[in-house]
Amino acid sequence: MTRNHLLPGIQLLLEDCKKQGIKMGIASSSSNANTVIDALGIRSFFDCIVDVRKIKKGKPDPEIFLTAADQLKVKPYACVAIEDGEAGIKAINQTDMVSIGVGKHLREEDVNFYVYSTADLHLKTIKEVFEKARKGTDYNSAYTKN
Repeated sequence: MTRNHLLPGIQLLLEDCKKQGIKMGIASSSSNANTVIDALGIRSFFDCIVDVRKIKKGKPDPEIFLTAADQLKVKPYACVAIEDGEAGIKAINQTDMVSIGVGKHLREEDVNFYVYSTADLHLKTIKEVFEKARKGTDYNSAYTKN
């Protein structure tokens, strides 16, 4: 597995987020997430990767997403979570995060924003979805103290 195996559009999305200083984390329930991240050569894009072995409750419990926000030192309402699994969407929807669902097997009405393919994930659109969901929010207090 190499960077050539990244899903369509992901490389550009990661680069755009990194350039704009957007904190990113991975909240995967896969026990081999670190192996895959290293094989794809994308570890440097992420500020945190939640260790699933330290999570007590799996998806659809929101613990893994809330842990990612905590490790990023960002309040959940200031987060966007991108997910391709039904259990993950249920978990995100139990938090104050904005949910983006990817894949034909998800229901559009269950998420704040839906795309059929990762090729349709663009930072500009994600920002617009976030702003629409958070209209009027004061972000001066988005980051936690520590």
